[in-house]
Amino acid sequence: MTTRRLAAPLTLLISAFIAGCGGGGGQASSTTATPSPESATPTTPAPAPASTPRTAGLWEGQTHTARATHIVMLDDGRLFFLYSTIADPTLMGGAIVGLLTNSGLSYVSQVAYDFDWEGMAAQTGTLTASIDNQSGFNGSMNYTTNADRAFSFSSSYLPPSTRSVTLADVAGPYANSDRTMTMDIDAKGGVTGVAFAQKCAFAGTVVPTRNYTNILHIALSFAGGGCPLGTNTVEGIAIYNPERKELLGTAVTATGNSVAMFQTRKP
Repeated sequence: MTTRRLAAPLTLLISAFIAGCGGGGGQASSTTATPSPESATPTTPAPAPASTPRTAGLWEGQTHTARATHIVMLDDGRLFFLYSTIADPTLMGGAIVGLLTNSGLSYVSQVAYDFDWEGMAAQTGTLTASIDNQSGFNGSMNYTTNADRAFSFSSSYLPPSTRSVTLADVAGPYANSDRTMTMDIDAKGGVTGVAFAQKCAFAGTVVPTRNYTNILHIALSFAGGGCPLGTNTVEGIAIYNPERKELLGTAVTATGNSVAMFQTRKP
């Protein structure tokens, strides 16, 4: 039987980037697979509605090419696979987003989007994985048109108690490395910010998952104007690292083929 839920015992994350363009190191960079509408004047949009909290699973590991990975699977089957650059495991290199189905402890996403942040075009592929008896999440990603890009990965499960934070801990000002994007999160989870040299305003919310305080559902609405995403709303996850005071995130449009990714830190 096929389902989209995590198997027991595991049923219990802006520099913006749009499909098909690279960046890196938290720099603002954008393009899109399909043109987005733009308004003449950038204005602050109405905040995106808060997401319904879900449970999550979190694994950390690496690919066979030595990219560090943060893998989040929600209980509705949505997968967010954040990976680093090869040169620096602390710098975000891109993200894979898909919808997993499972049979027992074996999982597959037949259409997974890989949004690379290092200059490679966004591609689709198939991600397959399984959970072993130590709760490791291990598998491979194979691409539709570029077989040389395929990779395998292994990762270990991190229980929710690994990092415990509150929204008050997460709250504060954030910026990417070159300050082309800034955002503020308040103690209730409200988000406001701008990207692309003050030309693109966005607003939204962050809500902790039910079991991980450091994994947040994020929803952002863009104001048009200088926003490559036009007036779209994106939803996804963000991972807060209290030691680095860093927020990593990936959020996609309803169609799943355009994305906003970010790596930001507090001052």
